[in-house]
Amino acid sequence: MISLALPVARFENSGYDWMRGWTLLAFGGLGGMVAQFGWFANLTFVALTGGAFTFRATPRTDIPLSLVSVICAADAFFWRAMYDDSGQTAVRSFAVGFYAWQIAILGSAATTIWYWVDRKRERRALP
Repeated sequence: MISLALPVARFENSGYDWMRGWTLLAFGGLGGMVAQFGWFANLTFVALTGGAFTFRATPRTDIPLSLVSVICAADAFFWRAMYDDSGQTAVRSFAVGFYAWQIAILGSAATTIWYWVDRKRERRALP
């Protein structure tokens, strides 16, 4: 939630200095049209977090969701342009909001995978 209020990226030749996280959350889903799938890690994050709080999580769903989340978050590092009605604007640099989002997404995926691996180890240890 904190990353939504923080600056995410700076663009070349743009009318504003920094794009905030909430703006990217609102329009990031359109990135799929130009093969930029980083935004879709938010959907897996919500699914993983919701499953953890409702206790309906299973390794059959959580492990693949975690892997998809990692792949989508890694794809965000290749985000190099923003498209609008005036054409393409290059990303000049990422800001603290981008890295806070990466930590949240990758942290949730790593925690989920660790949880299920640890549970599997505990089951094997039981007589």
